[in-house]
Amino acid sequence: MPELDLGNVMGPQGPKGDTGATGPQGPAGPAGPTGPQGPKGDKGDAGATGPQGPQGPTGKVDASTPIAFSDATSREALATGNSIAVLMGKISKWLKDMKYLAFSRVIDLANKVTPASTDAFLLEESSGTGKKMLFSNFLTYLQNEVKPKTTAANVDFTKADGTKSNVQDSVTALNSALGGKAIQTGRVTIAPKPNEPTMKRVTFPKPFKDKADVILTPITSVPGTTVQGVGTDNNTKEGFDAYVKRTNSTETILTWVAIGPM
Repeated sequence: MPELDLGNVMGPQGPKGDTGATGPQGPAGPAGPTGPQGPKGDKGDAGATGPQGPQGPTGKVDASTPIAFSDATSREALATGNSIAVLMGKISKWLKDMKYLAFSRVIDLANKVTPASTDAFLLEESSGTGKKMLFSNFLTYLQNEVKPKTTAANVDFTKADGTKSNVQDSVTALNSALGGKAIQTGRVTIAPKPNEPTMKRVTFPKPFKDKADVILTPITSVPGTTVQGVGTDNNTKEGFDAYVKRTNSTETILTWVAIGPM
């Protein structure tokens, strides 16, 4: 029987065979071109501070150079090493705090010498006269010079209606209105027993010539209820007995006015 020519006929693919062993690595190829520089990294920690170098030569100040400065916040002594601006600020503060009394009207100090080891201070009288005085003599000055000048006749004031007057005129007018009597006032504090009249003796600062009339008033916001009443007894030229009655034991302040011959 003659052969039948079927042409190129491919059968089905067979199963994949096992992977072969890896051969040896070939030689490295030539290096490629350098790429662009990357971003800068974070700054590292600062190193230790080195020793201070020697001080340079002292500079020269140009007297014509303007100096900007601000007043110091408080009075401080000038110190070596301060800058010119700081020095000027301190000086300006001292001068402004002196104000006008440092240079005005204290006119008689040139001939007054104070021992270097003694504390003294300056006084200025209303007339403009200046005095330099030791602290130890101040009390004597008040007693001998100030007090004698302060009298009822020379202490002036302005009344509510705007007119001028002095203490002596007011005392004279008051004495005339009172017919020769005087007024004394004061306060007394009493810790009462509840619901009982409680007494405390009051002595006048200065005795009257005869028995005085006394007016007594409680300082309270509950008159007639908690504070039921106040009164006086045993009135003499030296004093009186003050009474208060209230429903509790709260301390009560009574004001008093005494009028009598003096």
